[in-house]
Amino acid sequence: MCLLIPEMPEKVPQALVEYLQRFVAQVDDGLVSIVTLALDSGSEGASPAVIFDIDVGWTFAAMKPDADLIWAKLERMREIKNEVFDASLTSDTKVTFQ
Repeated sequence: MCLLIPEMPEKVPQALVEYLQRFVAQVDDGLVSIVTLALDSGSEGASPAVIFDIDVGWTFAAMKPDADLIWAKLERMREIKNEVFDASLTSDTKVTFQ
């Protein structure tokens, strides 16, 4: 499903009830991607919930309003989000969503 889930050693119990992974990566010029992956077993009888959240943030110093720069950064943030999403899914999972 997702290429971000690590393989667990055989001797570690495999029946996960909950799982949480979060990482923040510097992308370029003040942009960071924040990826959170979680598994929640949910209530009894319900299917587990998989949470795959991708945020992209921009860290910058105080600046004068510049609409062109802001729109360019927002577009780049959208590209990064899509690149991370696409790179994180297996081919089989991508076929499921077509």
